[in-house]
Amino acid sequence: MPPHRVAQTSDKGPRRYFAPIAVSVAGPTVFSAYVFAFWSLAADIDLTHSFPWSAGPLSSWFIWLAVALLLTLVTSTPSNKPTEE
Repeated sequence: MPPHRVAQTSDKGPRRYFAPIAVSVAGPTVFSAYVFAFWSLAADIDLTHSFPWSAGPLSSWFIWLAVALLLTLVTSTPSNKPTEE
């Protein structure tokens, strides 16, 4: 009796197209968040005269640093996709 073959499923959903885009945009996004954090901090200690957001939650360097660290954590988390051996 021949062995049973299990049909392999291919991933043809939207993740197939979204994943490469997300990976290629992740690095510049994280870098930009760190740049905004340090720019906001520099504006707070009067090293620079301007920052795009002068009031509100986006004017705080602490918020930008938290966003940058969160993005770093999310983008550095290994995927749960099994590796082929």
